[in-house]
Amino acid sequence: MGLLLNLEDFASDGDASRDTVPDETLPGYDAGFRAGQAAAEAKQAATDAQLVQSIDDIAFGFAEARQTILQGLEPLFSALVTQVLPRTSEESFRAQLVQILMDGAAQDVAQPAVISVHPQQVETLSALFTSLGFADLTVHPDPGSTPNAALISRGDVETALDVDGMIARIIEILQIVTEASDERIAHG
Repeated sequence: MGLLLNLEDFASDGDASRDTVPDETLPGYDAGFRAGQAAAEAKQAATDAQLVQSIDDIAFGFAEARQTILQGLEPLFSALVTQVLPRTSEESFRAQLVQILMDGAAQDVAQPAVISVHPQQVETLSALFTSLGFADLTVHPDPGSTPNAALISRGDVETALDVDGMIARIIEILQIVTEASDERIAHG
């Protein structure tokens, strides 16, 4: 035997007998809406505060990590500035000077070169250039230049080489980097 189930049809068939009341006219709607709005604004404010705190934590962590790295590099920078650069500057100066002269001689052998250097370098460089076969080279003392600087003139072309100036700029840059990191930690 079969069971017959009688269900009511809820499909909208244009039945206008039901009154629909807009939400705005229900009792307590305005109070509930304002309470929901206030809760959403409070939740958004809390989320914004958490985001700001998270960004601040990340920035602090980055500054801390940067400071740690720079503090670790400070002995390297110090050794580089006080030991390595001064020892290599004279050898580097001579090697770069010879390379510049070789390049210049390859381009224009008709023009004799005149080199102005610090007075303490005149004898050493004259002997070096003679041993390398630069017979047309004249080395002049220039008391105004640093020990590892030279001005090479060949005709109307001049080339300046200043290893001491380069080292001074490297030292200045390293000092700026380490001082800037010290200021950031001291001032947050």
